[in-house]
Amino acid sequence: ASIHMGQVLPELEKLGFTALVIDARDLPGVLDAIRLVGKVTGQDEGAEALTAQMQERADAIAKAVAGRPRPRVYWELDPTLWTVGPGSFVQDLIERAGGENIAADAEMAWVQLSAEAIIAKDPEVIFLADHPYGETKESVMARAGWEKISAVVNGRIVELTAEQGDVVSRAGPRVVDALELIARALHPDAFQ
Repeated sequence: ASIHMGQVLPELEKLGFTALVIDARDLPGVLDAIRLVGKVTGQDEGAEALTAQMQERADAIAKAVAGRPRPRVYWELDPTLWTVGPGSFVQDLIERAGGENIAADAEMAWVQLSAEAIIAKDPEVIFLADHPYGETKESVMARAGWEKISAVVNGRIVELTAEQGDVVSRAGPRVVDALELIARALHPDAFQ
């Protein structure tokens, strides 16, 4: 959102447009943003109906994963081991889906981990958001020292398609699809 505030927003205002910048960082923030857009565009009822439906689905997912063990998750953004930390949108989804982000104790929303740190945290599920750019289950399994990681041992490496990665990374109306995608990967038996 910072590039929008610094560059795009002033240009739009120069052209005489009214602009609304939204920077939702969690599910409640997305719901609030949808309601706000509905209000600004005169679509209050539609926005309320949409957010009620989204909240209902999110509540059902929360109920499905409640009380289950919370697997440790490593969310790989790129092969140089950048991942999501606290304050990131994906971190919120991981937690709501019944997982525990191995980088939850980082100081920033986006953080680069070392291979040693990942191995030490022993993730039980690995999501490859960089799969569309060439990373695969096989390439992760072949990384030196990673053969003892629980996710590698148990084959719990999720290759996200470009579309899935797009849904997860965009804080919009499809956020509940992203939440369900993660929850199903973490707790497949909860959705049979």
